[in-house]
Amino acid sequence: MIDLFKETWKGKNKPFKIDDPKLVNKYNLNESNGEIQANRFITSQPTEFVDVNGHIQFNKRKLNELPQFLGQLTIACSTFNDIMNDLQKFKESSAYGISQEAKAMKTELEIFAMLYMIVGAQLQEYPENFSFEFSSRLLSLFGTKPLITDLIKQLDEQSIHYCSLIVPYCQLQPPGSGLLYSMNRHTAPVVDFDFTDDQMVAISLSDRIVVIDMHAASTVLDINMPTLDEPYLNSTTLPETYTFDGKNEVKSDWSSNDTNDQYKRYLFLVNSLHHIYLVSAHENIKFERSSKVGYLTVEILDKKRALCIITELNGNNVECWDVVRNRLFDRINFPKSTIKNVLCVQIYSMIIIVLQDGVIHFYSITDWTKSSFVHRGSIQAGLHLDLVVVDEDMLICTFDATIPIDFAVIGLKQFHNTEQILSDNQVLKTLIAFDPPIGPKPIKSIILPDKETMKNHDSQSNFPLFMSKTNDGLFVVHKCNQKDISYVHINGRFDIVSMHAKNPRTVYTARGGIIELHKWACIESEDTNKNNHKYQLYVSIDISSSPVTSIKASAENASIFLCSMENGVIQAYYAAQAREAFKNMPSFPRTNEVIRTVQLLEGTAVTLDGSKRELTSWSYQHSASIESTRFFLDDITINEFAIASNNLHSESIFVLILTNNHWIEIYSARSLNNEALFSLQLRSPARVHSTPSGSFYILTCNGIAYSITQQVNSDKEIQFNQTANTQLKIQCSMMFSSVLTLNGLECLVVFADNAQLMAIWTIERIIYINIDVSPYISSSSLKSITGERTQNLLLLYFNNKALISCQVNFDKSNDKGSLQLTPFDQADKFHLKSYCLAAYNNGKTQINLHNIRSCTCYEPIQLDNECLHLCLNESANYVFVLVKPRVLFMYRIDDRQQMAKLFVYDFVSFIIADNEFLVLAMNDRRLLTLMIADPNDPILQTRIQALPSRCVS
Repeated sequence: MIDLFKETWKGKNKPFKIDDPKLVNKYNLNESNGEIQANRFITSQPTEFVDVNGHIQFNKRKLNELPQFLGQLTIACSTFNDIMNDLQKFKESSAYGISQEAKAMKTELEIFAMLYMIVGAQLQEYPENFSFEFSSRLLSLFGTKPLITDLIKQLDEQSIHYCSLIVPYCQLQPPGSGLLYSMNRHTAPVVDFDFTDDQMVAISLSDRIVVIDMHAASTVLDINMPTLDEPYLNSTTLPETYTFDGKNEVKSDWSSNDTNDQYKRYLFLVNSLHHIYLVSAHENIKFERSSKVGYLTVEILDKKRALCIITELNGNNVECWDVVRNRLFDRINFPKSTIKNVLCVQIYSMIIIVLQDGVIHFYSITDWTKSSFVHRGSIQAGLHLDLVVVDEDMLICTFDATIPIDFAVIGLKQFHNTEQILSDNQVLKTLIAFDPPIGPKPIKSIILPDKETMKNHDSQSNFPLFMSKTNDGLFVVHKCNQKDISYVHINGRFDIVSMHAKNPRTVYTARGGIIELHKWACIESEDTNKNNHKYQLYVSIDISSSPVTSIKASAENASIFLCSMENGVIQAYYAAQAREAFKNMPSFPRTNEVIRTVQLLEGTAVTLDGSKRELTSWSYQHSASIESTRFFLDDITINEFAIASNNLHSESIFVLILTNNHWIEIYSARSLNNEALFSLQLRSPARVHSTPSGSFYILTCNGIAYSITQQVNSDKEIQFNQTANTQLKIQCSMMFSSVLTLNGLECLVVFADNAQLMAIWTIERIIYINIDVSPYISSSSLKSITGERTQNLLLLYFNNKALISCQVNFDKSNDKGSLQLTPFDQADKFHLKSYCLAAYNNGKTQINLHNIRSCTCYEPIQLDNECLHLCLNESANYVFVLVKPRVLFMYRIDDRQQMAKLFVYDFVSFIIADNEFLVLAMNDRRLLTLMIADPNDPILQTRIQALPSRCVS
């Protein structure tokens, strides 16, 4: 029916489609995706046509059937390409003569189109993200753009029925910030990213291959790769292979009217360290090789003939394989030498073999009727030879610090133009020694510019353009004004460096997840003939803490580039727009390092990074802002921290930290960079806890317990005092401890190392209770304990993943206590809140929910994949689960109903929730906050409208 209305088969052959897998295999239809080409045409029945009198008429039957057809659809959603085409027509429509109101609407549609370009591809796979993506990027325009304001209001009212997580304020890059496009098809690091020669198709490799049509900005192939226990390293695309009669190509008689069929003919040569595969677009393996020692070289020499050069690590032979026909083309042996490197020169059908002793051999194919390589010459580069790189028809060599030469350049055409075998003294070499030299040596790598779309490459007057990278800088080697060979030195440490030969004055670099664009120029001195250089940082884009794995620049516009990330994301940026956005748009608050721990209290979040040196306090509910930060330098790190409310001003909180040199320090969360309010030097490792009343407990590994409380001085200010300390009569070097509230008393509960004795300290007294877990667990030792500060419940977790809840009952009248132990299934992850236990087991891939107080076991929640993070909100009404790859689920505990599904844009290092907000620590060093929005909440819309982002001034 859809094909009928869209006129899909108008003027085309419609193939027969076979869906039955048995028939597909029986008739060998895997290559054609189950289609049998047939010479049958479908009669065109246009919806609109012009009759013989020149009047427009309509196909009444089709129009009558359309409502009935649409009514049968559950969801009607156009494709990304169709929506973008419609939006593009709006953008291209003339604004001449239209009203101001219509112009304003057109402006808003253009903003919408920019945003849909960024997120549309992802919404095809995760439509539940629609509300999140649009609200989080457009909320800054709420109240100023009427159409966008109405859209956000509709999302607030309707989206809660399929995603009960509301965006409280703008948290992602809005349109115009420089981001043009984002694609999240990969769930593993993107290790290889490349264009076809015309830059119209992008191919990316992780544990799968994703092919993107750059014109349509759509994914045309998504290919699963064989599962390995090691990462893939490289991918080479063979768009089409040919049959040859000698030197002459035999053209394929294959043709198709479907433009997407060209992608189905693609072949991909991929390799890891120990495996090589040639994989078709239909996921069929055409060629396969494995090596126990690993591969040194896997490189295509001739794409049309599908010839691949293969060399093993520490090997002494080079093999050339026809990977399509699975036959050995030739083998070159060096029985007395070890191969250091092998390079391919495609334009001369040549391979260059570098041996460990510094000898370089040149071989090429001179007669395609013979399956063999011919030796063309050799040179002795010496034991000090370092890097060897091929740039089209030139060989570039570097040497170690003992050789006073920066580069040696050898033209390869001299081997191609003669039939004789050239010896070392017959080979012409250009030796380059700069003053000052490039350094410090060794040169880490030589990077060649990309050259897609360049038909006749400019060889810069017989000298190549390339970049060399050292430990503390980048050197762009070039010819100044086509005269003098020189370099421009860009300071910095870079992981990734890229350039396009069409725009050599722009250099793209990355360190970690930050991309920088540098522009450089040659300056000719008026006084001397010497050329000077200058460069500037054009723009810096902080993307993520996930490292950038590659950068590919547009040949037509140096400001446009794509980058792939270790978190699997591929994004396109417009640098000129990002530069303007840096001046005009406020940046999102970030820490310097990735956040690993988050604690929430009274609307304040306190975070600690992975290095345990950066302590940060945030406001997070109505806006994301960093209130204060404290950095610890030298060898000082934070082992633990605890937070407590200010007894005079409940909206303020205090942070107690324990450093690795055993100092206790207390700070105000709003002024972490000020002097400590309280300090205490301990003499041994310790654990720290806070109480609901604002006090702190400290337990040392030798069993000494301290209490630090708030007191109001004469100036009506809070000061901290150590009010008590005691020596426990148990061995507690592991410091298994927690704070509980027993009969209204805040207590420090400490377990002995052997988990057979418990001490309860109530400031006035110490009570000891024997514990017997032997009925539930045999020999495994205790790993951790978790407690609820306002309850009497502990959770014991053992090394064998066993879980036991422990309810502590305390009788103040006789200073005695009793325990109630309840065993649970083994768990890999768990969370305890308000007597509710959520536990996850990797083997069962499900969430088990228990109400410990009522002894209720709920029906488990089955997950589609491995659980990465697990969290209950403060009152335990909802459980939040982050599942691989990065999909966040929200479930209501009472009925286990799924309330939300959301694909998050980056890795998550920590999740935590209070009663109203869910907070995620993201890999881009920020906090992502979502408001819990249950449709059953009678005041939900009031809460949403009360958000500052929804208030129009």
